[in-house]
Amino acid sequence: ADEVEAEASRSNASGYIYAILFLSFLALPGTTTCIINFFKCREFKMPEGSTESYLYNDYTISCNSDQYKSYVGYAVFMIFVYPIGIPLIWSVMLYRSRHILKDVRAMKREAMFGEPRVGHLSFLVESYLPKFYYFEVLECVRRILLTSAISLADEDSAIAPIAGIIISLVFVFIFSELKPFKEPETSALGIILMYTI
Repeated sequence: ADEVEAEASRSNASGYIYAILFLSFLALPGTTTCIINFFKCREFKMPEGSTESYLYNDYTISCNSDQYKSYVGYAVFMIFVYPIGIPLIWSVMLYRSRHILKDVRAMKREAMFGEPRVGHLSFLVESYLPKFYYFEVLECVRRILLTSAISLADEDSAIAPIAGIIISLVFVFIFSELKPFKEPETSALGIILMYTI
């Protein structure tokens, strides 16, 4: 009876963790873009010759104002929570369960019992071959790097497209060499989509 109770408790906890991880997965791209855009200001030349800096996404907010400066520390903290913290948490959780995730037989045993130990990680690993169980973290890093490069660069600068091309080519090489997806068609589609970026 105690074992059944412990198993049910573990299954419930796994369900809650799954929901939190999945919400973090959905929130990460948009939240990262918002946080990065907080640091993007645009300068305007004033008639008297001075320059004023305003938030790129909201020209009613001066980047020199006390209101803006009061949120800088919070925005920096959120960088550690979202674009750094979430992939780091995923990495730790995946690494701790690596002995199950990269073992086909262990995963089959897990599936027989409703995945009590790794079910909360299923959406991160289900598209990839077992030995590439960690690959969603790399994909997440790729998206964050592309978002950051494009968001922070000045619209008149060639830095954003060049950085985007370099990041895409690095990941095209990684995906082409490793072919991490379970379905070969998915690997081919992923590579094609990276070329289009």
